Amino acid sequence: MAPYHGRVSVPLLGLGAESPVALVHSPRVAADALLTELVEAADPLASARRRAPELTALLLREHWTALLDRLVPAPEPVPGWLAWRATYGLHHLGHLRDAAAVAERADPAADPADRARLTAIRASIAWNRGDHAAARGYAEEAGALDAEANGAAQGFVDVALALLSAADGDRDANFWYYERAKAWAQRTGDDLTLERVLNNLASRSLEEGAPEAAVALAIAGQQVNLRTGHQSGLALLRHNLAEALMTLGRLDEALASAHQARAFYASAGSPNSGSSWQLVGDIQATLGLATQAAASYRHAVAAAEIEGDAQTLVPSLSGLALVTALEDPSGAAALVARVEREPIAVRGAASLTAAAWVHLCTGAPDAARAQAELAVVEAGRVNDLTRTAEALELLCLLDGTSADDPRLHEAGQLRQRIGDPIRVAVHRLVTAHLRRDPLERRLAVQQLRAHGVVADASRIAGQLHVVGAGTTAAPVRVHSLGGFVVLRDGIPIGSGEWPSRKAHEVLRLIAAHGSAGLTRAQLAQLLWPDARDVSNRLSVALSHLRTALDPDRRHPADHFLRSDGGRLVLVAEHVEHDVEEFRSAARSALGQVPNSPAGPAGEHALAALEAAASLYTGPFAEGEDAEWADELRQELDAVAREVVRAIAVLHAGRGTPAAAVPWLTRLLSGDPYDEPDHLALIAALRDARRFGEAKLAHSRYQERMTELGVDAVGWDAVGG
Repeated sequence: MAPYHGRVSVPLLGLGAESPVALVHSPRVAADALLTELVEAADPLASARRRAPELTALLLREHWTALLDRLVPAPEPVPGWLAWRATYGLHHLGHLRDAAAVAERADPAADPADRARLTAIRASIAWNRGDHAAARGYAEEAGALDAEANGAAQGFVDVALALLSAADGDRDANFWYYERAKAWAQRTGDDLTLERVLNNLASRSLEEGAPEAAVALAIAGQQVNLRTGHQSGLALLRHNLAEALMTLGRLDEALASAHQARAFYASAGSPNSGSSWQLVGDIQATLGLATQAAASYRHAVAAAEIEGDAQTLVPSLSGLALVTALEDPSGAAALVARVEREPIAVRGAASLTAAAWVHLCTGAPDAARAQAELAVVEAGRVNDLTRTAEALELLCLLDGTSADDPRLHEAGQLRQRIGDPIRVAVHRLVTAHLRRDPLERRLAVQQLRAHGVVADASRIAGQLHVVGAGTTAAPVRVHSLGGFVVLRDGIPIGSGEWPSRKAHEVLRLIAAHGSAGLTRAQLAQLLWPDARDVSNRLSVALSHLRTALDPDRRHPADHFLRSDGGRLVLVAEHVEHDVEEFRSAARSALGQVPNSPAGPAGEHALAALEAAASLYTGPFAEGEDAEWADELRQELDAVAREVVRAIAVLHAGRGTPAAAVPWLTRLLSGDPYDEPDHLALIAALRDARRFGEAKLAHSRYQERMTELGVDAVGWDAVGG
């Protein structure tokens, strides 16, 4: 992100210095008002200069364009004080090309301090694009200009040098430059630069496996943001907070924070929505929601390609390859090949490990080893503890070594040091797999379920797939929740393997109706609602379905699909269906909820409920708008909400309110107007002594109730 400078006071939906602040609902409202005031002023240029900090804080792309056209129409040179602010504002919003174009128009005779700031911002733009040579040249030029200006732009130059130091793998220099920039910002009262440095230090803490420190830095940045009112800066702080929460295993909270950042960028028309889409995809992939993650990564790729943002494009392509590798191996291989054309400094250890998993899970172990070994080196160079541990685990799985392998031990120590409970559980599962310890394996899986990781996480290339965490005995598995996929002997049936589209539709319909099945007449009516006498067509479609499920004809015709009392049903002994699994598990778990949550009965019920929740991987038949799909979708969603609410209630009753928070957050993400869930979340945060977050949750509750025209319960009544 680009440097920024100055102070501004605008209304924010915050609740005091201790609480994280909320993003303004519509960033365009404040920007429109400011632009109108400026262009209608008697002297627009003088008025803009007096209110320069507000320009940086509030203006969006179209407002910057309109303001520049009004004040300094092309080809007039843009005054230095305005050029660096416009370049910064556009860059921070992700409009890299527009930012570079404004920088080209800057007055070459401007004050050296303004030229130093502008040139440092150009270094940041080049860094974002992955052009480190150009970034270095701009940074050196900015340093010379700053010397001429007697250090008036030192913080800007130091941030640019910090970014380059990170790219070089010099973590000491990176930290030194950030600390000097922070001291400069505090000494000069430059809150916008201070906010930016705190943001970047939060990112650095995450890279070095210190998520708690990252949370503290992001919160400190939000406190500074109360003074700056910088909306895109607040969105970035929300983004970094989401990353830290994800690393702490607080996935539902992380997803909510990431969506807040994404919503601002989307409403602002900012390409930075790409980086937030990427983060949303990362969180969804961690949860095991492969179909949803793939959609998020595709949004991220599209946004990054518009601006040539390599810092977002590369990890998004890598993430997309991971979540699609098992269903589309050739497509994933093409994504990896595209990433591998980038320099290692741009790819980073995360993309190297992603490529290694894709190679391993698609049958290319030698290529996987090469990428994993590179990842160990690159992760060590930049002190990326998370990727070091992951690459070591990968190498151990490749070698099939014993659990005594020192590399596995080192990976475990790193996982414990970082404190990411989900990665700790994954490591525990890898170790159990190498030890062939079924009890330890089961406990590791339970640990993952307790954090909301769903059963289909094994559909994503990575440790859970390699150790067979989702392996089942049935030769065919139908996946209808969150996306329709059919696995034959554990491998997705590709689109080219279906003899006809109707065979695919037949399976979706029969599977959706479970043990009740469908008569031939009902099935024909659903497939061809306006046609008559389609018995031959139906027979062909059924034959094609049997061929897709059993291409080598190893079994009798009724092995997977049979007629039971005149109704077509899937044979449960040979075909697993995630809908039926979820229904059965939810029914059983809800039946185990005790009257008193304390004691072993409550503990057992929690384990059963969390296991059931892990089976609900998304809405049924997502994208299907037929009436039959809507009815079942609503039914399953209601059951899923009942399970999640039961988990939250049990945690609250057992005196573990912090554990209830992510489940309540999940409920509100599905229905943000449910008043009892809002009040339960506020109470859980209060009981967990997370008072700042409780106040923020109360603020959001008030906003939702206001939208409904309902009186909200006051803070004193609910906050205690």
